Amino acid sequence: APAVPQVIDPYAPLDISAPVQGHYSTQNCLLELKGDVQITQDRIRLIAGTITGRQAKRAGACGAWTQLEADHDVYYVTPDEKVRADHAVYDVTGKTATFTGGVIVVRGQNVAAADKLVINLATNDFTLSGHTRSILYPERSGQ
Repeated sequence: APAVPQVIDPYAPLDISAPVQGHYSTQNCLLELKGDVQITQDRIRLIAGTITGRQAKRAGACGAWTQLEADHDVYYVTPDEKVRADHAVYDVTGKTATFTGGVIVVRGQNVAAADKLVINLATNDFTLSGHTRSILYPERSGQ
């Protein structure tokens, strides 16, 4: 039987590490991180050279996180898959993660390469587009 995607807790705390530089603007509700940045939430890890986080602005205050944008050697690791790309946009409110530029996806033994990958974070379904190539291993019955 196919593996059932594990649900990730969207309310788990964000663990953020940026060894080179971090800057937060309360006026713009913007967090800018540089230098081997790692953000972990529950069992998801996002790694990149730079990550910019945006929060909703409400009544002069910063609210919930709405988007994370990652550049330079982006890696996205979950219990079900590993993704490598040049650029990523993690849309918290839209519950999607979009990866572009040299995208490589690994799920179990299966490997796919594409120009663009969009993951529905609620269902763990994904769409590859642009030039794509995949190596897929058929599931063997009885194993």
